[in-house]
Amino acid sequence: MLRHILSRAISGCSLPCLPAMPRSSGRHRAWPCAASCCAVDEAIGRALAQVARGQEIDVKVHPDLVEDIEARIAERQSRDRRRLALVVSGDASLAPGDAVLRWDRGGVIVDAQSRRQAVLDELAPIMDHSPE
Repeated sequence: MLRHILSRAISGCSLPCLPAMPRSSGRHRAWPCAASCCAVDEAIGRALAQVARGQEIDVKVHPDLVEDIEARIAERQSRDRRRLALVVSGDASLAPGDAVLRWDRGGVIVDAQSRRQAVLDELAPIMDHSPE
């Protein structure tokens, strides 16, 4: 049973979504999955800490996440005095939760499957000793 619960949690099926957030259209929309957007947002934060002020960062995500990532960037921009030069685009070849960030002298790849596997590897001792 524990193995099933942990597997579902790692896959994102039972992760809680963040509260609904207003869209520019005035409607509210919940994040598609907290884990997918948070991982990309955290990568954007790390990239911003590495690049020079005003450096453009190209952010590619699955098309279903473009609007949500843009909303997170707008929220981040509202808390930052500098202009954030982030360009978000959809790439259907990326799985939801994956992202590719590129800038002049670097880049970051966010790989959801690798994150899941790392967590599963850490939980393996617990899962191996738990009753089904």
